[in-house]
Amino acid sequence: YSQQLTRFTIKGFLPYWNGAEINIWSNNKVIYGGKVVKDIFDYTGNIGSPEHALLKIKSGKKSFFIPVFLEAGTIKIRDAGNKLLVAYGTPANDTYVELNKHFDSLTAKQKLSKFQDAISYKRTLANNFIKRNPSSIVSLQLLKDYYYLSADANDTVYYALTQLLDSSLQKTYYGNEMMKEAQQRYTTALGRPAPYLQ
Repeated sequence: YSQQLTRFTIKGFLPYWNGAEINIWSNNKVIYGGKVVKDIFDYTGNIGSPEHALLKIKSGKKSFFIPVFLEAGTIKIRDAGNKLLVAYGTPANDTYVELNKHFDSLTAKQKLSKFQDAISYKRTLANNFIKRNPSSIVSLQLLKDYYYLSADANDTVYYALTQLLDSSLQKTYYGNEMMKEAQQRYTTALGRPAPYLQ
């Protein structure tokens, strides 16, 4: 059984980040380590199916993390100002950027004064996207953003959403971590005895 491999390239244009260290993590392993030199870094790799990755950029003592979806094509990383890095240029990366903008503008219209209410509202928007797109790698990231290690999230909804995910996503590193966490939280939420943790 040989999986068809797809090439992807990540190109960073980061003029304010010269000398910064770049690490890209996928499936809990570092797949790239390098530095920003003369405003740029780039990396080309191969993947079987789209993967969720995390780009870590370290400048001095500060580290920043941005989610990146590894998929066919050229993924561009740029500084959108205020040291806010974005990944765009391929379908999943563009979808994630657009969704976040969309969530922000819808949330702004709600005029929710409390931070917690804004998060709850965005979580509902995320739920709707996940339900409609259970096989999208972006859904995995939204689960991570709004449910993973997030104590105020509804455990029953979290569990139901992880069950909805396409099996290919459930098998990824984060998919698997979230399946385990959601199962434990769901068991406890239902008032069953908490699992015995050694």
